[in-house]
Amino acid sequence: MTNPLNQSQLRRWHSLRLKLCLSCPIIAPALAALQFFPQAGRGNLGPVGVDARGRVFLDVAWSSQRSDGEIAFATLHETLHLLLRHHDRRHNRHPMLWNIAADFVINDVVHNLGDDSLKPVRVEAALWRERDVPDMPESLSTEDVYTY
Repeated sequence: MTNPLNQSQLRRWHSLRLKLCLSCPIIAPALAALQFFPQAGRGNLGPVGVDARGRVFLDVAWSSQRSDGEIAFATLHETLHLLLRHHDRRHNRHPMLWNIAADFVINDVVHNLGDDSLKPVRVEAALWRERDVPDMPESLSTEDVYTY
């Protein structure tokens, strides 16, 4: 038997993805290719994650407590990990530190995406260069942020 919360949240993510495709047409093909999978309590993996195949794993309890703007932010965030090929570019770098560097780069970009129909809202826990590392220069590559 399927969990009604899982099904409700999956429908919500699919609906918001469609709105994002319309408001961010340049990345619509990547957004459309995402596949969503509910997971309970992702623990230290974070509430949302994507693998190199475009499978997005989401904590449905976390998702049910977020606004549409926060879900939009998470969806765009995970899509940019794929578009920027962070899985391929990590090489021998420390996985957690590489992901942190990638998140700083991505979150600056996501903050400027969307439109009035669905504006992404940064989740409070998201890394943010201006708040968390204000002396880090803008527009660095993920490799440069990792080194920084």
